[in-house]
Amino acid sequence: MQTQSAPVTTLRDGRHGVVVAVDFGGVREEAGFPDLLPFLTIEHTVLVPQTTVEIDADWEGMRQHQLRSWLDSIRSYGQRVSAVLGYCAGSAMATRLAIELADAAGGPALVLLDPSWPTREVLLEAHEVAVERLLDSVRDPAVRQSLRAPVPDEADPTRLARALVTHYSETAWRVAAQLGLTETPVRKLITRIEQHLSYLLVAAGEAADVATRDLLPPAGSVLTILSVATPGEVAWMPGTTVRTELPRPRLLADPAVASRVEEFIRRHDADSSGAGTSATPDGPAAVVRST
Repeated sequence: MQTQSAPVTTLRDGRHGVVVAVDFGGVREEAGFPDLLPFLTIEHTVLVPQTTVEIDADWEGMRQHQLRSWLDSIRSYGQRVSAVLGYCAGSAMATRLAIELADAAGGPALVLLDPSWPTREVLLEAHEVAVERLLDSVRDPAVRQSLRAPVPDEADPTRLARALVTHYSETAWRVAAQLGLTETPVRKLITRIEQHLSYLLVAAGEAADVATRDLLPPAGSVLTILSVATPGEVAWMPGTTVRTELPRPRLLADPAVASRVEEFIRRHDADSSGAGTSATPDGPAAVVRST
């Protein structure tokens, strides 16, 4: 059962510590942590931080406020954080949370699944994909081309994101007029892309903080799992990399991946409790096969 509590969602109530899972919150049409959860047998409370930052002039201040609110909410559960999981662009935020949640006794395990570190190019790509989906609904190629408008070019990520939302909004209304759509679905589409870009902005800010300030967790506490579509590793991230034969949309819906994640968390918990068990999976480049 899911219960909503700002600024985190509780996916599962448990009694053996906390696992924090950072994802897009349902923006993409891919498997998410709710799909992975049924395959996990660990009895931990599972929390998902909610991105509420808007694309605003004081975006940086809002981002820092959100990070603090996440940390306060997670700590309010009064349980040890065993692991932080991050998927795609959520990996940047997961890394930052793992660092901030560490204490004198050590930090949580950090599991990154197909990590992506957002850049200006990622914002542009996300916008392009959304615009193309809009235009695909117009059958006439000539009309479709006439609805296109020059994409804004801004160096600053926040100004770029605001400009991209405006560009998408204007395109959406033109498409709506062409197709005779009502106002409600158009506004939902605009809200969706704004939430998506604001999430990427938050992730980009956290990735920059982690990289430029050299805020990296201990190598033994980090596991990275890649889909078959991901070509390389995160060069500056320590730890062990596991390559899979899974397509990206299925990565968080596969029992073999869940088993690898659970094993890593259990080993890290045992190591943290003084059992002396290594938290590093066997081999530097293991392969997870779909079952």
